[in-house]
Amino acid sequence: MTRPTAWMAAGLLLIGAVGCGAVGGREEPLPGFTVQAASDDPNLPEGTPRRLVLTDLPGGCEVDARCGELVGVNCGAEVDGPYYYVEAFSGRILEYCGGACMAGPRPDSPYCRNCPAVGWTCQ
Repeated sequence: MTRPTAWMAAGLLLIGAVGCGAVGGREEPLPGFTVQAASDDPNLPEGTPRRLVLTDLPGGCEVDARCGELVGVNCGAEVDGPYYYVEAFSGRILEYCGGACMAGPRPDSPYCRNCPAVGWTCQ
């Protein structure tokens, strides 16, 4: 293999490796980039919780999982209750999932846009 051909092959391999996993994969935020939290959406119905105090959760809710700076809060999702993805340090709700998604995600809805939330990288 000639030197230019070897460089071209190496470049194509690198491009292919970078692209692997992009198809059908979850889009992760860039470092320092903040995804709009679902709780910041003006389309949320009045009275919808926008933050959760993780040390004082409502009845029937419990911290289900932790993933880096995010926390999964289960409020009876197994029986059609909500499941929240929350910023651990602020309590801001990033995504509403679980029972909130029963009607299916609508384009104009602040619910169920990314379940699990963008940035949730744990299994």
